Amino acid sequence: MFERLHLPMLVFLFCVCTTTLSYAQHMVSGVVKDVTGEPIIGANVVEKGTTNGSITDIDGKFSFSISKPVVTLSVSYIGYQPQDYAYKGQGSVIITLKEDLQNLDEVVVVGYGVAKKRDLTGSVASVKGEKLQETASLSAVQAMQGRAAGVTIIQTSAKPGEEASIHVRGNRSLKATNEPLYVVDGIPIVVGLNELSPSDIESVEVLKDASATAIYGSRGANGVVIITTKRGDSGYDQVEFSANFSFSRIANRVKVLDAYTYANYINEGRSNSYNYYDNVNYKDPEYTGKWYYTATNPDGTKYGTYKPSPEDFLTPGYRTDEYGNSTLVGASDWQDMIYQNGFSQEYNLSVSGGSEKGWHNFSGNYLDQSGIIKNSGYTRIALRANLGRRINSWLEMGMNTSFTHTDTDFAKTSAYDYGVIRSALIFPTTHDPSEDTTTSTETSWLASNPVAYINSSKDHLKSINVFNSSYAEVKLFPFLKFRQNLGVSYTNNNRG
Repeated sequence: MFERLHLPMLVFLFCVCTTTLSYAQHMVSGVVKDVTGEPIIGANVVEKGTTNGSITDIDGKFSFSISKPVVTLSVSYIGYQPQDYAYKGQGSVIITLKEDLQNLDEVVVVGYGVAKKRDLTGSVASVKGEKLQETASLSAVQAMQGRAAGVTIIQTSAKPGEEASIHVRGNRSLKATNEPLYVVDGIPIVVGLNELSPSDIESVEVLKDASATAIYGSRGANGVVIITTKRGDSGYDQVEFSANFSFSRIANRVKVLDAYTYANYINEGRSNSYNYYDNVNYKDPEYTGKWYYTATNPDGTKYGTYKPSPEDFLTPGYRTDEYGNSTLVGASDWQDMIYQNGFSQEYNLSVSGGSEKGWHNFSGNYLDQSGIIKNSGYTRIALRANLGRRINSWLEMGMNTSFTHTDTDFAKTSAYDYGVIRSALIFPTTHDPSEDTTTSTETSWLASNPVAYINSSKDHLKSINVFNSSYAEVKLFPFLKFRQNLGVSYTNNNRG
């Protein structure tokens, strides 16, 4: 009896052991600290080359499963140098991160001068130009989104060329503007940053506290955004070219009744009105499927029009009677007729260089953006020249000139009565796009034909902006400089 059970028992134990081994997991645990021994909360610990990882808890501890007993752990945290740790199955580990002192040595622009981050006493948010170009943003303001603490950037509209709004530490006024003061290369500007390409920016500093008013007066009450454009670096001339492409589409469309369902709905409403409300005996429903004649010609022919039935909208087209009268039966999906997939293309070309005697930077930008509503779009052509010369050891002069030409085709979306999107949602789907509905008392009070509007209405804005800033800087003493800035701006807008 024992010998007959011996072999099956061995097979069973082998299967159990194999199953147990196949489900074995490798775990790694440890703690992340700084050089002083304090635990780091919220550090990212990831198995290198995978998305498998964890975040340290309040005690700096972490624990997660790994794919094999020997792996490389990638540890990172803001303000500290990232580190790769070789884990070889030694149990709980201690990983020490060092502070990233290089970030503290970055130079930022603060009002009249510059300072290192470690020496700042005011509240300043700084974003470098390299960060602005990490995303395919169409304007400098959009590129700043999520990159400056205490700075809220609100995109109020998806219209092509629409400029975002910047709020520094929230709204400060109920009626007055909350926009900050914009300063480009030391000169305050009255226009926004839509005309400035992100590829032309060296750095952006945002002054957020009361020190901004000490430098710029009441204009800096909502904060100050200081833009420094690129110069040429010493060495050989550099030629840079970049191209960005992006697509956009409406995420969700509002479901509305099609023509057949809408006609049945209207007929049912008339029937219910008679039965349950006003007891008015309507002779016919709204959509009857009958011809109605208004005049008889001397030859016996009649002039009339056809009122379609709900079933007629299943097969749109012309209906003709024995007298030769024709009536168009149309069914329209207005949203499908006004929306399109948006597409934008941007090209940047720059030539820069410099030496110990000066620098130069020439750049050009072309942007073409089509909106998600047909016949809406935005085009920008921008040219910029930044020149500087060190005349001698105590005198430096420079000039920054820019020219921007923009063309904007607007789609009327914000109007309460004749907005394109509103009309596409509530305008009856039982009309053909080619019908002239402006004289119909049934629909003219309600909304406009959205297709007729985008095809016939023109709202075009042509804008030209020229900006020039020049300066002369005299070094009086090693610790004292005198700088004179001169800025000239010209803007011409033509809308029609």
